[in-house]
Amino acid sequence: MRAVLLGLGAVGLSLLTLLERTDSPCVPGLNIDIAGVADSSGYLVGKQVIGVHDLVKAKRESSLSFLPGFIEGGRARELIETAEADVVVDCLPTDYSDCSESRECMFTSLKAGRHYVTASKAVMALHMKEALEKAEGNGVLLKFGATVGGGTPFIDFGSRCICPGTVTSLRGVLNGTSNYILTRMAEGLTMQEALSEARQRGIAEADPSNDLSGRDSAAKIVILANWLCGTSLTLHQVRTRGIETLSSGEISEAGRRGKVIKLIASYRSVATVSPEEIDINDRINVSGSLNALSYFTGSGDSFTLSGEGAGGESTARAVLRDLAAVHLEAGPRRTH
Repeated sequence: MRAVLLGLGAVGLSLLTLLERTDSPCVPGLNIDIAGVADSSGYLVGKQVIGVHDLVKAKRESSLSFLPGFIEGGRARELIETAEADVVVDCLPTDYSDCSESRECMFTSLKAGRHYVTASKAVMALHMKEALEKAEGNGVLLKFGATVGGGTPFIDFGSRCICPGTVTSLRGVLNGTSNYILTRMAEGLTMQEALSEARQRGIAEADPSNDLSGRDSAAKIVILANWLCGTSLTLHQVRTRGIETLSSGEISEAGRRGKVIKLIASYRSVATVSPEEIDINDRINVSGSLNALSYFTGSGDSFTLSGEGAGGESTARAVLRDLAAVHLEAGPRRTH
């Protein structure tokens, strides 16, 4: 399967590193060849397969511009239109104020009859209904398991392990950065101390505003509710309050009552994100950067899944899982 890779940040570079390893978790018969790659400086396209080792080495040591055939300043859309590929993989940075590049790339790919695998939460939270309709209309697959939960398959679990169409509500901890900060504050750190530590450990980004404001969690609950509950929400419809104003005193007071404060994303007729006190025995009470999600069905059943929710490699594994799904569901199809 020939793939175009957009974005060589933490997720994109981690994906290439996984492909470089012989023990990558792939299905039998799945071979992923890189037909083109784009980053913020331009793109590289080749009629022959581009060596993964060369890409990783060039990106880590200098830039892609030193590789033969690199187009300085070239746009990702141009790469999609030029490269001979079966699937486009979107690992572009998430930008909730302007996801126009991801949207342009996604719709260009779908219109051209190429499958699309994305890790971009913003484009799915803002344009999910339109994108799914476009993919179906063009007979291609749109996979977005990497947008929620990193390496923990919250989307696949809900759609494959629970009877389809039966999930009516959702409730969970969906942001690893804010959960790590709240966990450490409960252990005595201030918010700034916890944030600084999270940055040092690679859990928090340089600009953590999307995590602390609840915007990241809001995007994830939109994607989950739309896919599992059949809604047509967009990011702007989520009632969102973050953790920025929480004090250490509030965290301590909750602890004295046998409670913990978590940033809870939920859907039950309406979607909300806000800090809430929950019991310490609640199934979604996970610590550190872990995520947890409870699924509730119309028949009264409930299921909870938890796992690692932050980090470039865990998200890259989810992308790889989606690529394997494309391979299995679409078969050996060539676009060109």
